[in-house]
Amino acid sequence: MITLKLHGIDLIDMKILEHLYSDVNLARIARKIGISDETVRRRLRKLYRYGRITIEPDYFALGLSYSVYITNIIPTGEITINLRILEECYILSLSRLLSPEGLRLLAVLAPPLNLEGEILNIIKGILGPGEYIPLTNPVKWRPSARYFNPATCEYLYDWSEALRKIFNGVKYPQFSLLELRSLGRMLDEIDIIIIKELHKDALTSLTDIAKKTGTYQQKIWYHFVKHVSPIIRHYDINMIFISPTLIPLSLYRIDFKNFNHLSTFIDAFHKDLHFRVMIPFRYKPSILLITQLSHPDILRFIDLLLKLKKHNIISYFRYEGIIDPRYLKAYTIPSNLFKKGRWILSKKLLEAKKIGSVMFRRELERF
Repeated sequence: MITLKLHGIDLIDMKILEHLYSDVNLARIARKIGISDETVRRRLRKLYRYGRITIEPDYFALGLSYSVYITNIIPTGEITINLRILEECYILSLSRLLSPEGLRLLAVLAPPLNLEGEILNIIKGILGPGEYIPLTNPVKWRPSARYFNPATCEYLYDWSEALRKIFNGVKYPQFSLLELRSLGRMLDEIDIIIIKELHKDALTSLTDIAKKTGTYQQKIWYHFVKHVSPIIRHYDINMIFISPTLIPLSLYRIDFKNFNHLSTFIDAFHKDLHFRVMIPFRYKPSILLITQLSHPDILRFIDLLLKLKKHNIISYFRYEGIIDPRYLKAYTIPSNLFKKGRWILSKKLLEAKKIGSVMFRRELERF
């Protein structure tokens, strides 16, 4: 049994988060739980101290790919990087990884499908050589009030229950290779702007987006219903309820014998608060897994992995390192790079490609 004390969180908060995974209509959520709309709004304001709720779009339907780039960093003095260039490189997040091999950089990217190679070369020029991992859309944490104990305000999870699920072969229902194809949906600048704003905060009202963009509210509503809503996979509950400085986030890579075993593993853990992100690879049954576990639970987790390896469910697993809580950066989809129905490279990136790595060493920002 693993426990995590959630200070300031109660059962109603957990139920709100559970419903927010699939619906951001606060009035409907209030009716389902049996509380007032204002109570939901007030509690959400409190929950936003721990993070954000954002949309998780189908990147392939947007004409974007999805990938991770892990590179080694030469630890000479202060680690620095020119973020101004990278911000226009279709980067969704950057984090520093403290690994057995030394300092590494973990970048999550969503480059356009037709510009993957070109942008990867630019990334290599900025960050240096590294490992490029093409991904499907990620399987994020899905909140579940089932494991929350309101008497102790602890989030409980049973390792033996997880093992039973995996051995019984229960498959994760939403994981499918069909998600990999691009839908070829035609989007325009208004659609991308709406997606960008909801990628920052899924609870942003369409009225506020209309005011911010100077567009008629009816037009924003039409574009959301017609084009944006169909490509929202779910809502990402991007919250961490305990500081990473107290319990750091660890990254693991796990290879499974087949996709069925991968699917059963996801089903066992995707509602557990301790396992933040699972990202299936495109063509092989492997995942990157971010966990936030106490020292005793890390040992139990490793023991679970060893048991799965013994039963030929896992073929290989590796500890990649700890995500440095002092450096975590998140970015949104760059709507300014969507012109006339297609994604483009910014002038800044094109200049960077011509000039090379010299310009990146001139005005370095603290990393």
